[in-house]
Amino acid sequence: MKRAYVIALSLLATFTQPAFSAPAPLDFLALPGQSVLQFEATQNNEATTGTFSKFDAQIRFHPQALQDSSVVVDVDMASVAAAYYQVPATLKMEDWFDVAQFPKARFEAKSFTQADGNRYEAAGRLTIKGITVPVTLTFVLDDFNDKGAKAHGEAAVKRLDYRIGWRETDTLKDEVKIHFNIVAVPK
Repeated sequence: MKRAYVIALSLLATFTQPAFSAPAPLDFLALPGQSVLQFEATQNNEATTGTFSKFDAQIRFHPQALQDSSVVVDVDMASVAAAYYQVPATLKMEDWFDVAQFPKARFEAKSFTQADGNRYEAAGRLTIKGITVPVTLTFVLDDFNDKGAKAHGEAAVKRLDYRIGWRETDTLKDEVKIHFNIVAVPK
């Protein structure tokens, strides 16, 4: 009887334990000097690009724990730069980014899906000038391990959703593409 009881307990313990436990997401910080955040707008049918040199990306991610992954990116809007010298000064003005009143933009995502292979989507919210709009990033996970991660991707936003710039779209198109290349290290 005692032996049957021990066997029953052993079997119960074996079948109630998960076959494997999913890995927990890892915490990363983007390396500012190696990561790039770029935008691309179309003005007079020509691409106009610029970058943000100061941003903080806090990433909690694991490709096998997407349900527990998240990202928060805070962008210093005053760090905008562009090849054409007038662009940064204009973008900082009230009708554009209004940097004096809204010095930061923020992207937050807690919903990740795997598209295929190492391609993913992050459904989140982008806040610019106090206006929050749903945005989906698509990205490729180039490298991932406990020592760091690399990813690149993009998103498309409508500038008029955030009341940025002129209301007409003949000269300056409404769609703006955001490109990123992130190199991250463990937090």
